[in-house]
Amino acid sequence: MADDKITPENKGSWRPKFQAEYSMGELDYMRYNETLKNIDILSAIVHSSSVPELELMQKFLAQLINLYDDLQPLFSNALIQEEINKIISETIRLKRVWENNKTSNMPINKVIVIQLVDLCRVLKTKLYYYKQVLGLGIQVKRMMTTAEKIIRGIRGDRNFANLPET
Repeated sequence: MADDKITPENKGSWRPKFQAEYSMGELDYMRYNETLKNIDILSAIVHSSSVPELELMQKFLAQLINLYDDLQPLFSNALIQEEINKIISETIRLKRVWENNKTSNMPINKVIVIQLVDLCRVLKTKLYYYKQVLGLGIQVKRMMTTAEKIIRGIRGDRNFANLPET
């Protein structure tokens, strides 16, 4: 029977011998988590002082922009992107004024610093809000291998946190 011949079209599907323990999406979440931790720490330091230092504000703004760069492709609404881009442009402008004053050994107006701090707070609040809207607060779990699934099915879940309340 010539019809029973194995051809590339009717050959069984190929399965990889190895599988990554973590998906790229999970690694992205780990990166986002590190950025979010840095933002939280820097935000606490910035808002705990009356007038933060330029270097601290540079780091804080860099982390905020980094988070936006990571999340920006996920924003489907052009109005949201435009709104955040305006805030970022203004914060960068204020930061550059401060940097230029420092380079030329001129004192910085405290109003500019306060405006920069306030804009960074607005940017952080908006990014955190949109992060939740995008669903980046969801739990990510490691994929179990077939052997782990079988063992879990036979032995049951040893985690007693899933038991019903009495």
